[in-house]
Amino acid sequence: MKNLPSKEIRETFLKFFESKGHKVVESSSLIPADDPTLLFTTAGMVQFKPYFLREKTPLFTRATSVQKCLRAGGKASDLENVGKTPRHHTFFEMLGNFSFGDYFKREAIKFAWEFITEVVQIDKNNLYVSIYKNDDESFEIWNKEIGVSADRIIRLGEKDNFWGPPGDEGPCGPCSEIYIDLRDRLGYNKEECKSLEDCDGFLEFWNLVFMQYHQDRNGNRKELEFKGIDTGMGLERLAMILQNKKSVYETDIFEPIIRKICESTSKKYEGENVIPMNVIADHTRAITFVGAEGVYPSNEGRGYVIRRILRRALRYAGKIGINEPIIYKVIDGVVESMGSIYPEIVSKKESVKKVIKVEEERYFSTVNRGIQYLSGVIEKIKDMKLNTLPGEEVFKLYDSMGVPIDLVEDICNDEGISIEWSKFNELMEEQKKRGKISWKSTDQLDLTLITKNIDQTKYVGDQHYEYESNITSLFRYSNGKVEKVNSLEEGELGIIVVEETPFYGEGGGQVGDIGIIISDENVAIVNDTKKSNDVYLHMVKIDKGNFSIGAKVKLSVDYDRKKSIARHHTSTHLLHAALRKVLGDHVAQSGSLVEPNRLRFDFSHYSSLSESEIESIENEVNEVILKNVEVIKSLMNKKDAISSGALAFFGDKYGDVVRVVEIPGFSKELCGGTHVNRTGDIGMFKIVKEESVASGIRRITAVAGKALLNYFKEREKIIESLSTKLSTPPNEIINRIESLMNKVKELEQRKAASKQVSKEEVISSLSDIGGIKVTFSVFNDADMNQLGGIIDTIRNEINDVVIMLISKGNENISFICGTNIDKLDLKNVINQLSGLGIRGGGRKDFIRGGIAKDSDLEKIKHEFLKIVSLSLSKYDR
Repeated sequence: MKNLPSKEIRETFLKFFESKGHKVVESSSLIPADDPTLLFTTAGMVQFKPYFLREKTPLFTRATSVQKCLRAGGKASDLENVGKTPRHHTFFEMLGNFSFGDYFKREAIKFAWEFITEVVQIDKNNLYVSIYKNDDESFEIWNKEIGVSADRIIRLGEKDNFWGPPGDEGPCGPCSEIYIDLRDRLGYNKEECKSLEDCDGFLEFWNLVFMQYHQDRNGNRKELEFKGIDTGMGLERLAMILQNKKSVYETDIFEPIIRKICESTSKKYEGENVIPMNVIADHTRAITFVGAEGVYPSNEGRGYVIRRILRRALRYAGKIGINEPIIYKVIDGVVESMGSIYPEIVSKKESVKKVIKVEEERYFSTVNRGIQYLSGVIEKIKDMKLNTLPGEEVFKLYDSMGVPIDLVEDICNDEGISIEWSKFNELMEEQKKRGKISWKSTDQLDLTLITKNIDQTKYVGDQHYEYESNITSLFRYSNGKVEKVNSLEEGELGIIVVEETPFYGEGGGQVGDIGIIISDENVAIVNDTKKSNDVYLHMVKIDKGNFSIGAKVKLSVDYDRKKSIARHHTSTHLLHAALRKVLGDHVAQSGSLVEPNRLRFDFSHYSSLSESEIESIENEVNEVILKNVEVIKSLMNKKDAISSGALAFFGDKYGDVVRVVEIPGFSKELCGGTHVNRTGDIGMFKIVKEESVASGIRRITAVAGKALLNYFKEREKIIESLSTKLSTPPNEIINRIESLMNKVKELEQRKAASKQVSKEEVISSLSDIGGIKVTFSVFNDADMNQLGGIIDTIRNEINDVVIMLISKGNENISFICGTNIDKLDLKNVINQLSGLGIRGGGRKDFIRGGIAKDSDLEKIKHEFLKIVSLSLSKYDR
């Protein structure tokens, strides 16, 4: 058996299959392109799904790759096992070879056997295989042609030997897995560990999937017209085998990462530290690679998965006594190990580290608050003589406060409190559903199915705003369903597909074009344009007449709207370049929206932008606009484009030939969108908003061209209106507003400084006079509205009360008087006190007023109590 370093394993695998006629294809993004059924790329075949389904004609019939994969949620996830076993991961590299209607079972099995027994020279005597329970064809190939004895070929059921689909639907089929007997190496007792069915001493390391079926969302399967091969072998597991290790974490792939963990924690990789360090190493790899593609921790979708992975890593760091940010440091180890293979993690290292450090700091701050909250809840539970923590509280601690479940459980165990797991699990299931909805709208049309087997549309919108073409396909849209038809009639909604179009199909963050389609006297209003599989779908309402397949039509784009979109799209390129120039090269686009009246640009950055930074960015963009630089659009080989310095974005899907948009000396990006011919066509650019949208992700909203002119006009109207309302010249508005704000602030401060009187305080001051409760109380700077509320409350709670409350300030003295005695007229009482400097008004049971500043309050009190007592003595209550 050859002892090969991981880098050589990759090279050896690809060269072997290249020699067998396979095209070497580079790893696709971890963010699947045009596949709403997946959060992340989970297998090597994901980028080839359209080939297996024949949604696209393969450019080659055999392929091989080393694919970045992430499994951290859903049915393919082994998250809870990661770090605890010698073989499980979240992020991993999958070695694969693929056939699209070319070879099938026999060749796939022979290729695999040749590679593992002859190329990397694994001992045949240590190998076993499994097959699907009724796959006799595979049994015959393994047994009769390869020579594997029958007792080493194990038949397993659907759970173990039927693969896929990768997501809710897609290609799938029976499989054959290859195992190696590692019982001696791992120290298993062979008398107790006899079969690969019930013993982890046999390691499965290569899965050969025979792609025969397509499975829909309801679990129904139908035979694929073109059968294929999809194999997957974990690089980490093969490295473990060839490097004679007991765990994937002992291989050269993880050695620099584990070493960095030891350096950062001052702990050794031994004993009880092993599992936590394995978890930290694996999870940091996942965080590093996904972060390099612009996905950062957040509360939904992909970001939610990454936040969960990060928090699990921090939880295990706590098990070795580390309760401070650590993951951001370990990222250096990942880059040391894998940066030469994947340069994107080198270029994005610093930005990912900064974002993750901030997230870790928030985690520790949040967990501390969460523990305090939990302590309060437990105290209340005990006060109520209960002993169960509600599932809603556990979910709140976990989901909103970030407190790890095992920590909640430990604290509850210490306090003798059980947990309502059933309710917690119910809420977790609801959260999972919400996570799915966040990345695929449930009412979205499946455009890939609509465009299946339809010829591609030629886009001519770079040169033309009007164009004549022929209709190739029509679809009627009714009651949420799309139906292929031969004609569309007046008043119907539908989709028109033509041979060539000047309409841009929504993509790359740019909205689709609108306009009209005309054929003689027939008119269709284009409300939107979509694009899928390079087919342009004109979403229309038939305004007049009808349209049929084969008809010649004239397509006219809304010119002004498209030009405005182009101004904003070119502005996003200028903005991106300016951000990188002002803030640093760590800035990378993570999303955008280009509309006729604005642009929205999301980018990686770890803090909010200052006013001076925003001003500098605006100035950079406007300088290039004023220079009126030519915007050059050209087609290039993808590798040549990248090597020339053009920026590409992970998650976007590019072919071998790409379109490069260059603004010489300032910006160069891969982009298929609509752009101006010269930067001067933009007119002017302004940032109108900067905000956070997720941890480590900022968002800028900006306007340009005519939209900016409208923006200025709206602001001008606002200034004129303010000037009129404030009776202030425009240049004095700010001073006037500041003066008013200072007055408001002064009033608020005076209100805040006023004494807060409690109901209990007033009740305790009540005295009994002839069977009634009476008080005359004086407070300094009390809130009069609060005093009135207290009187109302006490009148509702206590019978036969008379309350006189005084607020004494520096400048004035105010009072409120109230009673619930029907026969007592407070207006008469106050009138009798008028000679002492007191005035007021209101109802007979509630009076408000003021008292002269130099009045004798003690004398007023004496007379008030006397008058109330005499008034009530006249009546039989």
